[in-house]
Amino acid sequence: MKTVKTIIYILLLSVITFSVKAQNTISIKSEKLVSPLLSKWVSEYKNNNSDLHIEEATKNKNNPDIEIITTNKPDSVLQGKEVFYIVQYALLPIVSKDYAYIDNLEKEKFNKKKLKEIFFERDLLSDEDNKPSKLADKFIVYSGNKKESGATVFASHFGYATNDLRGKRIAGDDIFLLNAIQKDSKGVSFNSLSYLYDLSSRQLKNDIKLLPLDIKKEHRATLESATIDDVLTLIENEDIDLIPVQRIGLVVNKAANANPEVKDFIKWVLTEGQKYNHDYGFLRINKDVLLAQVQQLNNKYLSLNK
Repeated sequence: MKTVKTIIYILLLSVITFSVKAQNTISIKSEKLVSPLLSKWVSEYKNNNSDLHIEEATKNKNNPDIEIITTNKPDSVLQGKEVFYIVQYALLPIVSKDYAYIDNLEKEKFNKKKLKEIFFERDLLSDEDNKPSKLADKFIVYSGNKKESGATVFASHFGYATNDLRGKRIAGDDIFLLNAIQKDSKGVSFNSLSYLYDLSSRQLKNDIKLLPLDIKKEHRATLESATIDDVLTLIENEDIDLIPVQRIGLVVNKAANANPEVKDFIKWVLTEGQKYNHDYGFLRINKDVLLAQVQQLNNKYLSLNK
């Protein structure tokens, strides 16, 4: 009889333990681009919340508590889920340091018209685009083909769709675009600052060059010679039309809406977590937007406690 009671006790204890663990677990589905920053957020947050278990959801998990999105998604996909914007990334155009026309590149200033001519297919119905393009012949464009790729953001910023991009599509994460242009003396691409800069030295990686943009002299000087920290500060404080900037959001699954652990973690990311963004090559979110989202969370707490 004692044996039966012991077994029942162990089973009940297991159920209770599992239930507590489930309540103190947050699953997050992320993209590679932001994973290093997410890992830092998690480790710092757990320093003061040691009982909380945060796990990365597998790619085939359909309903993580939180999903990180790196490109805009239509409302039909989000289906009314809450989105909190927690970080931004900027895209800059690049070539290899061994680019075939590197000597001429230093004398150039690429404005929006020239960037469109380099990166996008010409509109044959446009009289302007029907003119022969000597500039486009000097470049072979490399872009990502994943739906999370910066290609979506880059194309949209200049008024195009991703299938309007010229050149070649590279499979996998956008980090591989750097390898692609190394193998092509006419290769050109674009990428996030977090991939373009060495996050230890804070300098632009040695094997790439930025396309010189037609922007204010002082802004151009910052891009050409400054550390990533100066570049991030510049883009946060100035609206530079030739530099695409994209917000990254946390999408909260409907089932996790009432989980206070999820709300606490997001609130921490919107406040304390922002100080780590620059370390990993990302822009901070505008303070007014952050405050509005914190208020949104606070209102949610009030409604949960009623």
